[in-house]
Amino acid sequence: MSTAPTVPTAPTGSGKKTNPDRYATTKTAIEGLVNTGLIASNVSLLLSITRTPGGVDTWQDITRMVLVSICLGIQLGLMGIFICQGSQDIENLVKGAADDGEEKEEKKEKEEKEEKEEKEEKEEKEEKEENEEKEEKERKKKEEERKKKEEERKKKEKERKEKEKHLNNTNVAANVLTMLIVLFEILILAFGPGNQA
Repeated sequence: MSTAPTVPTAPTGSGKKTNPDRYATTKTAIEGLVNTGLIASNVSLLLSITRTPGGVDTWQDITRMVLVSICLGIQLGLMGIFICQGSQDIENLVKGAADDGEEKEEKKEKEEKEEKEEKEEKEEKEEKEENEEKEEKERKKKEEERKKKEEERKKKEKERKEKEKHLNNTNVAANVLTMLIVLFEILILAFGPGNQA
């Protein structure tokens, strides 16, 4: 069984954003279908064990029933992760990663423009000392606006990283559950009717 997909990242260099509207991809959809098939198979197996004419009277039957029940629980947990990931709208998350480069370029151009404006303001200040107080207020206002925008950018970056961390954690959980499912499926087959003493 394949593992869960990783968090998509925005392409570097170009400004294009090749991200899906939802986190669920063809890969997770196929994994979900396979997992659903295994759930149906194990439910059928569990019913066949409990409905045998002699009932659950041997330790092999009891062991198989316990293993199938545990495996079903793990499979339902994995399905829950797929559903959770499928509902994650990360369009803005990927967009934010792609826009970082553009924001840096815009910030650099803006800083150069502001430096030029400040230089012109300084020359005007020397020529017109009577406007010194007004120009100082405008400069402080621009500085405050720049700091405010920088804080907002850092806040958005922090939120984006938290979302990436959450998705990565669900991917790890999905991988662990997938391995457990494979293990329990092997154990269930080992305790099958053909292998009983």
